[in-house]
Amino acid sequence: MTTSNNRTKGEEMAERAAKYEEAAFKAATLAKEFGEKDPFDNDSENPWHNVDNMFDQMRDAVKEVQKYRRPDPVEQDENETDETEDTFQEQYIEMMTEAFAEDIEEIREKSGEDVDVNILAECLSSGMEMFSKDEKDLFLEERLGGSEELSDGLTPHQRRRQEIGHNVEI
Repeated sequence: MTTSNNRTKGEEMAERAAKYEEAAFKAATLAKEFGEKDPFDNDSENPWHNVDNMFDQMRDAVKEVQKYRRPDPVEQDENETDETEDTFQEQYIEMMTEAFAEDIEEIREKSGEDVDVNILAECLSSGMEMFSKDEKDLFLEERLGGSEELSDGLTPHQRRRQEIGHNVEI
């Protein structure tokens, strides 16, 4: 099967994957650069001195990754998808807030200013778009259903690994 400009579907997919990988690498590099900087360092080149610009750069990097991300192959009821996305976002932000609670508190204490909760939530949720629908479902199942083993003795993660062909010892 070829497209109008004589490129195969496989070539288009390979190009899209390469662009996705490049965008993801740029986003990860940017996040690493920001993460390595001390927000309270007085260096004039410190991106933390212009937080709005820093967040704009991160937002642009995330949009570029989303632009080339592989779409989910399964179509779903739009209301169910919106509900699941909202629940996933709430749980993901809660998990990230719990994981970085000490860092967030330190920034709040040292800044001497009010921390913009919307910007903080956007930063914490910036990695959400990387997850496929299946990964989001597994995350929600473990997060909302607890991480205890289910009736078959497997956690949701172990069950999914078994479903996709990775042997799980019981």
